[in-house]
Amino acid sequence: MNLGKLERVLKHGVLATVVCAGFAVGCDTSETTDQGLCGGAMTCGYIDQHFNSTFYCPPAPFVPGGWYGYTWHDETHCHEECASAASWGCNAGGCDAGCETDVGTDAWLVCNEANGGRETPNGCFLRESGVNGETVDCVCR
Repeated sequence: MNLGKLERVLKHGVLATVVCAGFAVGCDTSETTDQGLCGGAMTCGYIDQHFNSTFYCPPAPFVPGGWYGYTWHDETHCHEECASAASWGCNAGGCDAGCETDVGTDAWLVCNEANGGRETPNGCFLRESGVNGETVDCVCR
């Protein structure tokens, strides 16, 4: 299974929009904040964690069947994706197991464009995470 190719297809296809709207996990369309969520001299950042959800969906109208895989920075979002996939009739039997293992660096990263993030009023929006981006809480330092 080529997850990189699958992620590119999903991110650029209608399915990603439908899945994001249907699952409503981690999607964020809010504006960048002017004030900063951390206040004072503190900076909004996030812990570089990676939890992988992988599942198989049979073909359906307007949805190609196949293996789907996403990387999440929030373990809860990963588990929510697995539950949503199962409720849509996908085979997500081993999906939660991938959410249990953090394969990230666990480094603290500043929430900025260089690190794939953008601070919003809701936290740090990571454009390459999840189905169509993911918002995680700011870790202020």
